Amino acid sequence: MPRLFVRLDYDLPPLLKAIQQDWITSCQNAAVVSALVASIVAQLISTMNLAGGSDSGISNPAALKALTIFAWSALLLSCSATISALLLIDGFGELPWRAARETNAPKTSETSGATISQLLENAGMRSGWKLIRLHWLISLVASICCMIVQIILYVWLTVGLAVKIVLLLVTVFSVLPLLYLIPPRRQRFSPPSTPTPAVLQPVIVDQRYSMVSSTTMRNSPA
Repeated sequence: MPRLFVRLDYDLPPLLKAIQQDWITSCQNAAVVSALVASIVAQLISTMNLAGGSDSGISNPAALKALTIFAWSALLLSCSATISALLLIDGFGELPWRAARETNAPKTSETSGATISQLLENAGMRSGWKLIRLHWLISLVASICCMIVQIILYVWLTVGLAVKIVLLLVTVFSVLPLLYLIPPRRQRFSPPSTPTPAVLQPVIVDQRYSMVSSTTMRNSPA
């Protein structure tokens, strides 16, 4: 197996550094959010008496079963999102070392039309990181959605009609930021245009016309 050498003088381009720091910060914040969701769900499980051993106050067995499923799913998905976020932090943390091993790593002076994912892969990002990113995003969003559904379902089963209507409107308003996750249309990259150098055209002088003009001027009367 050939040895992998590392270029100790290699430094990530400023754009890749910004992408790396942005992802690390986002994953750290997401891990905190996942832990917060897990703690809230655990408190809700205790408050709603879904752990068993006591009466939850809900007479509908199907609703109680659905409430239990959403509660424990939110807890497990939040833990899964935390694990995925930690894996992404580790992957982005070792990006400079992986880029130093690549012979065709991006350089500061280059102009590229690649996407963010392609830039990271060209820099040596660990293979399969897209799957971890997808797993992290799905787990995080699904855990939050399960927690919201758990709260809505419990309130829907225990309060009056007026509170149900208000809660439905508040829920719709709360989930509107999730529309931001819809990917936009991809824009094509056009490299910067370089000015075309001016081409000097040689001026051809008709020698016959010059000779005739000179002769005419000499023969003309003063």
